[in-house]
Parts: sequence; structure tokens; C-alpha cells
Amino acid sequence: MDNTLMKLKLLARTESTLLRLQAQRTGKQIVFLAVAVGMVLLTVVMLNVGTFELLAEYVGKAYSAFIMAGANALLATVLVVLALTLKPGREEQMAREIREMVVHDISSDAEKVKEQVTKVSDGVRDFQSGLSSFSSGIYDGLSSLASLGPLISSILELIRRRKS
Repeated sequence: MDNTLMKLKLLARTESTLLRLQAQRTGKQIVFLAVAVGMVLLTVVMLNVGTFELLAEYVGKAYSAFIMAGANALLATVLVVLALTLKPGREEQMAREIREMVVHDISSDAEKVKEQVTKVSDGVRDFQSGLSSFSSGIYDGLSSLASLGPLISSILELIRRRKS
């Protein structure tokens, strides 16, 4: 039982470690995405106005608007791809492997306990069955003695009459 308790503690620790590491990774992803959104907004406000005016002198207002939109989309796409390519680190992978190992061990221990409970349950049923057949045997013996009751009382009555 101590071994199972130790495994449960280890499982709890690995789960908390995994949760912490996943939160760190998610935090980094959120930061990258926030920076990407900020860059898009900053680009839209500052760079678009300046570049639009510069391009408008050479290619016209319509073409400069399309060029600016394409550049903004490309920059935002690069940052989003960078944020989404973050993968779990070595520490997180190791914690996942430990968790899987502990869960497997606990499942194995649970199966052993289940088998032991089944054996105890079968033993109790066998004992109950034996006790039931023993008590029915005693009851049968008592019922046959009860049928001898009138005969015994007649014999006792006869003995009393002789004495008197």
C-alpha cells in the first residue's frame, strides 16, 4: 500500500509539473501572439501611412494600398507561425513519460487489489455456503428430535405412574 501511495504522490507531482510547464509554454505563445497583434496594429497605423504616401507618388494610391496590405499580412503571418511552432521541451516530454509510467503502475496495482477483493469475496461466499449447509443439518436433526417429543413425554408419563 505504501508503494501505491508513493506512486500516487509521484503522479500528483508530475501532473503539477506538466501543468506548470504547459502554462509557461502557453504564456510564451500568448506573448508572441500579442506581439504579433501589436505589430499588426503598429504597422497599420504608422508604417502604412508613411509608406502609402511614399508609394502613392510612384504607383498611385490604389496600387500602394494593395502593396501595404500584402506587406502587413506577410509580417503578421510570420509572427503567428513563429508562435504556433513552439513545441514541448525536453523537461515536459520527460514529465509526460513519468506520468504515463506511474499511471500504468497504478492501474496494475488496482488490478491486483481487484483480484484480491474477488478472492476474499469468493472465500466469504464459500464460508457462507458451508455455514448454511451446517445450520440446515442441525435444523434437520432438531426437527427429528421434535418428532420424538410426544413419544418421550408418553414414556415419562408412564414412569411417573409406576412410581406413584
